[in-house]
Amino acid sequence: MEDGTYFLLIKATSEKGSLKIATEKEVDGPCMIGNEDEPPDTKNKSVDVPVNAVFGPLMELQKIKRYLRRRQKTFHRDLKNRQ
Repeated sequence: MEDGTYFLLIKATSEKGSLKIATEKEVDGPCMIGNEDEPPDTKNKSVDVPVNAVFGPLMELQKIKRYLRRRQKTFHRDLKNRQ
């Protein structure tokens, strides 16, 4: 962008997992006689879930590096103080 910021778009996909789909049938009415006690129809599928995330607006890279260096120094100083 013109002010030195940018957006970060992340596209990822989860590992394959299992998805259980259960379909139940319900009979309602006097004319519907027969399959009332039918068990639910259950299916297992292998799925992966897409993940799309947008982060921003973010600072330019040099500003981020300076910010991370300051945070890292603070983090290390806090760790030393705990010991």
